[in-house]
Amino acid sequence: MTNVIGVRYKPGGKIYYFDPQDMVFQEGENVIVDTSRGVEFGICAEGNHEVPDSAVVQPLHNVLRKATEEDEKNHAELKKKEKRAFEVCQQKIADHK
Repeated sequence: MTNVIGVRYKPGGKIYYFDPQDMVFQEGENVIVDTSRGVEFGICAEGNHEVPDSAVVQPLHNVLRKATEEDEKNHAELKKKEKRAFEVCQQKIADHK
């Protein structure tokens, strides 16, 4: 059995397992995780629990820490920028038909 937490990147999204590294997390907490794409912000969807080794995709990446206020501010700012970038992209698609 492997100790994991479940993390989502967006509401209703897929849950990915991460190694909590002796830290305890509760459902709903914001976390910073190490992924194959780099460091990312996520939401703990499932607190610490054990799963069969066969349910874990290796290598199991680590949870780096609970998100700080600064992490949460940065995440909110990036979400705003993401929305604006999407609008600009849609406009350019329309302009170029």
